[in-house]
Amino acid sequence: MSQKKDYPDNAKKKFILFTAGVYLSLLLFTIFFAIFNYHKGLYYSFYAASFGIFGYLLSMYFYIRKKKYLTAVYIVYLTLGPAVVLASYAEGLMSGNYWFVLTMLYAIPLMIRRKHYFLKHSKILYAITIVLILLISIISPMYTEMYPHLTKGETHTKLLINSTVCFIVIIIFSIIGLRSGKLFIRQLFKEKQRAEKEKDNRTRVLANIGHELRTQINSINGITQLILEQDKLEKKEKEYAEILDYCNNKMLVLVNDILDIHKIESGKFELNNIPRDLNKVLAKITIPFLNIAEKKNLTLKTVIDKKLSYITVNLDETRLTQVLHNLLSNAFKFTEYGSISFTAEVLEENNDVINVKFTITDTGIGIPEELQMTIFESFQQIKNDSSSFPGGTGLGLAISKTIVEKMGANIQVKSELNKGSSFSFSVTFEKIVNNVSKNQEKISANATQFLSNTSILIVEDNVVSMMYVNKLLKNHGANTFQAINGAKAIEILKNKHQEIEIVLLDLEMPVMNGFKAITFIKKDYPDVTVIAFTANIPSEDMMQNLKELGFDDMISKPFKKEEILTVLQKKITS
Repeated sequence: MSQKKDYPDNAKKKFILFTAGVYLSLLLFTIFFAIFNYHKGLYYSFYAASFGIFGYLLSMYFYIRKKKYLTAVYIVYLTLGPAVVLASYAEGLMSGNYWFVLTMLYAIPLMIRRKHYFLKHSKILYAITIVLILLISIISPMYTEMYPHLTKGETHTKLLINSTVCFIVIIIFSIIGLRSGKLFIRQLFKEKQRAEKEKDNRTRVLANIGHELRTQINSINGITQLILEQDKLEKKEKEYAEILDYCNNKMLVLVNDILDIHKIESGKFELNNIPRDLNKVLAKITIPFLNIAEKKNLTLKTVIDKKLSYITVNLDETRLTQVLHNLLSNAFKFTEYGSISFTAEVLEENNDVINVKFTITDTGIGIPEELQMTIFESFQQIKNDSSSFPGGTGLGLAISKTIVEKMGANIQVKSELNKGSSFSFSVTFEKIVNNVSKNQEKISANATQFLSNTSILIVEDNVVSMMYVNKLLKNHGANTFQAINGAKAIEILKNKHQEIEIVLLDLEMPVMNGFKAITFIKKDYPDVTVIAFTANIPSEDMMQNLKELGFDDMISKPFKKEEILTVLQKKITS
């Protein structure tokens, strides 16, 4: 790295001029001492001071003309240091010359400022100074024997003068050091503000990119689902569509992981707790892994405590599922033989809360003890060349750890090499009174015509998403209307508001977005159910904002068929 890249030209020029001023001041000070010593007949001290003057001049030449900053600093220390040693030996320890060596300690931060070698060379210069102080203490007599005419009184006077001068120099260096420290702190504060602004800019850019990626993933997902739902689909074509669906889901996980880890680092990661039937949530956890278990010839066991039946709790279903899926994915990735088990056990329960312990155990390769804590750091991976699970970002466990901690728990790891691993965590959920009878029948979201005679307005600017949602709703009996932005939606409602019961409203659209359109829709047509359609990852703040605007619910893209139908079913039957 070149020196020009370390500092702007103006700052560099100011620093060189400042250092040159310090050098010149010290040079004049040393010349004064040389003349004073010569006048007093202290010739050994005069020679020592002259050697120091030579060192200053040589150092200034290298510093100013040759731009050899470190060379200049070392010349000062290696000439002035021995000069002070010689003067102390000649005049005696009581002359106080050794104080001048101590002032060199104060000068180091001002003379060495370039960050890429500051620490290393500062240590070397501090070591040189300490060696010189020890050398003076060992070889210098208490009183001089080289100047017979120098009395003890004159030595004490010399001590007083030298000590006073050194004290003044130390005070000057201290003031300069404090001023430099103050400027450094100010610069740090400015850099902090600049970094925060840059972080906010990156967050906005990343959020926009994430929104666009999730929108495109939703389009791919929609087309894939339409292909898979065709009755006359050849075996090979179905296989290709399933591979496409698998890759699409993996791509969504990757995008979500990147957005999640950025939220974590930004301190904006949060949970969105809503009432959910815990037993039903857990019953679906291992379903995506059944085919994988069959292909790898592994036994997959699921044990859910019967006490969880018909228990409704406040939880973030998406995040809990994300954690358990991450842990199960790792279990399958690193297990080639044996079994994998998922258990949910009730540890404690009362009228208000229920504590559930989740455990995922495998018989895989295990984790070395020294890696059992580092696996929860971002981008950390355990290598398994024989695994049928390719790659990964190394973000899954880091995100899972944050989610579990947000839930008020910690992930515990037990592992033994070549015998397997066990990941567990216990979460206390707030219980919600469930008014639904155990035997109450619900309409299936997959019923062929459960949307019969329901008119739905789809407001979506993405052509592919519009096509998929429109086809999906028509397949389930709905009458659909289409608008490409909020303004078009309002026009359709003016003419068809007596027919339309539900509006699926995208939030990000040209001309008029969903945030603006909702205010007009709810003002003129308060009885119409409006469901937000968004590719943004839902957060508590976002949900609260949507609720305040008047949205009745939200569907996050990309979505599965069951997700959108379940939301619609809830609104129709409520």
